[in-house]
Amino acid sequence: MEIAKDTHNLPCGATVYGIDIGKSIFHVMGVNDVGKVLQRIRLNRADVINFFANATSALIGMESCPRSQ
Repeated sequence: MEIAKDTHNLPCGATVYGIDIGKSIFHVMGVNDVGKVLQRIRLNRADVINFFANATSALIGMESCPRSQ
């Protein structure tokens, strides 16, 4: 019997990802080429690099605020 893998935190093949950064939690949203939301997830700091290392090439937008500069 094969155990199903949790695919919730795997990249969904989006063409654009938006990232809302925080101290320890990152909110990531992926959309396709027509703007349909494909994925909304929360990742901890340690999982962000692994997530994007496994993602296909995509445009990534990240928030910027006065305190982050």
